[in-house]
Amino acid sequence: MAKKKDDSLRSNISDISNRVVLILGQTWDLSEEQIHLLFNTSSSNNEEVKHRLTLLFDIRAKLDGIFHNIEVEKQWLREKQKILNGAMPLDFILSGDMVNLQRVLGLVEYMDGR
Repeated sequence: MAKKKDDSLRSNISDISNRVVLILGQTWDLSEEQIHLLFNTSSSNNEEVKHRLTLLFDIRAKLDGIFHNIEVEKQWLREKQKILNGAMPLDFILSGDMVNLQRVLGLVEYMDGR
């Protein structure tokens, strides 16, 4: 019984995760391949999945608070940033690496004055 409940919970989290990522991908005008990379995780660990979603949500929310304009936000995501060794924030986000997501969030928080 517990296994069935765990499988159901995993499935629900997966469904929610997929929807959130799809909406975020559409908001940022990502290609299908980029949307796949946005949440490319082989982890079945629910906590890791939730943490990744939280980071993505926090990045999006803070960028919205800074720019108040989705077009400017999308432009910033695609501009090379010296502080990211000349990479675009979107490259870091799409890398699938949690540390890179945290680096982008740290940069956005710095820009936001936190």
